[in-house]
Amino acid sequence: MRIISIFSRDFRLKDNPLFDDWHDSEIIPVFLIDSFNQKEHGNNLKTLFFEYVKDLQKRLNAINSHLYIVQFDDFESFLVKSHADVVRYTFDGEPNTQKRGNIIEKVCIKSGVRFQPLWNFLIKPHRENFRERFTDFYKSVFIPHTQSEGLTILKPPQMLKTPQLSHKDSDIPSYNKQDHILKRWYKDEEDVLDSFRRFLTDKLSEYQAKRDFPSKDATSTLSPYIRCGVISPKTVYLMSKEHPNAEVFIREVAWAEYFRIWLYNFPFVIDE
Repeated sequence: MRIISIFSRDFRLKDNPLFDDWHDSEIIPVFLIDSFNQKEHGNNLKTLFFEYVKDLQKRLNAINSHLYIVQFDDFESFLVKSHADVVRYTFDGEPNTQKRGNIIEKVCIKSGVRFQPLWNFLIKPHRENFRERFTDFYKSVFIPHTQSEGLTILKPPQMLKTPQLSHKDSDIPSYNKQDHILKRWYKDEEDVLDSFRRFLTDKLSEYQAKRDFPSKDATSTLSPYIRCGVISPKTVYLMSKEHPNAEVFIREVAWAEYFRIWLYNFPFVIDE
């Protein structure tokens, strides 16, 4: 089977369902350049975001693969050229991500290619079952789901089978005036995981008391890395729950999950 995996905000190898079936299938990693990922970040986050696109490109090269950089308007012709059987795309709560996914799905239907939506959530969102109060969500949805069996961190692919296609990659945008952002915030996937392990070991016990004081170095600083998908929400939860004193932090993980699903169900709030 030949699979196109479209990366939008999931720039990691570990715990990434875009690599499912990598043992038995050809995986074609794709990043789409479009107006969506140009406008949904400020310049600081754009700097980090596109640096992680470049980082993913290097990491894929190291495992015998290639990240195809495709203009959004050219995706239909790329899809035809690829002879793919399936297109995978990860949805999250961001309305622009949903709009992009809906367009990609229509292109797949037109081309007769199966579209497989994935979810960058701990819990797959359901519009019809969403509970608006956090307490209800936490007790009846988050806790039962996260405590169920089968929630595991997916292993990274070791070596991909990616076909060579006749395609000229587009340039990845660069924000050179924001180099200070990279010096302050850039970490590769392993560094992000190591930094989070140190937080759990060294700071978690004082998280409840100090987390609301900006002058204290007491938080995980994971936000930009979750935003860019360098670490998954599932990985954050599963690593956290192994530690004592994690209850307050896990509730914050649940709050983030809650608002991702809130935005997924009510995307109009981003403009109101």
